[in-house]
Amino acid sequence: MLPLPPDDPFTFQAIQTHILDNDSEWWPFVFLRPEQHQHFTARRCALLALLYGAPAALIGVVAGMLMGDAMQGRHVVLFPLAVATLLFAGFLLGVAPSWNRRAARLRPLHERRLHWQRSVK
Repeated sequence: MLPLPPDDPFTFQAIQTHILDNDSEWWPFVFLRPEQHQHFTARRCALLALLYGAPAALIGVVAGMLMGDAMQGRHVVLFPLAVATLLFAGFLLGVAPSWNRRAARLRPLHERRLHWQRSVK
């Protein structure tokens, strides 16, 4: 586990940032994590919702079948859509705002660093 940031490590923002930067929290979709200075877009939220939601819904449907409470007809289709929609809302309302606040703070620093690197060459 990564150490918490030194500046007041027990604020909600610090804990959330710590979790968002942890590679194990992004597994198996680490490649979808944006750079810290990039925005977390609605498109990325939708993609993550589908990639996490499809297997979770499938497991839910199979578990329901194994317990004798199988879904009927249209519910088999609606359940994965509902799971993906809930995950999308969770990513969009829970993860994206925090990520984007930090990205807005870091973007000018990143641009300054790029400008400095170009000027040194």
